[in-house]
Amino acid sequence: MEFKDRLKQLRQERAMTQEQLAHALDIPPATIRRLETAADSLPRKERLQNIADFFSVQIDYLVGRTNDRISIDKNYSNINVAYFGGAKEELTEEEAARLKEELEMFRLLKEKKMREKDNNKA
Repeated sequence: MEFKDRLKQLRQERAMTQEQLAHALDIPPATIRRLETAADSLPRKERLQNIADFFSVQIDYLVGRTNDRISIDKNYSNINVAYFGGAKEELTEEEAARLKEELEMFRLLKEKKMREKDNNKA
């Protein structure tokens, strides 16, 4: 699957229009349209990273080098850094899993509020 297809699929999974995605990423809507239609179009590195971060996927997934959306961090080191701000304390696996669930719920709630806000504007 090409970048254009993955971008469109991720956007549709979130039930977003191209305009809503452009607004969320702070880029022109024409850029999203081009990225979803042009077979050889890739965004510059910074924009690619922003798209990956927004959808919580790897850049390698976006560009088609892997089918794994996210890298699995068995040691939960990313969660430890996020939770402790870089401290060396370790969360237990159970604590890290719980924190990861809470962060995902927060992200989903934020997306829902964004969609509701956009629907109220229309």
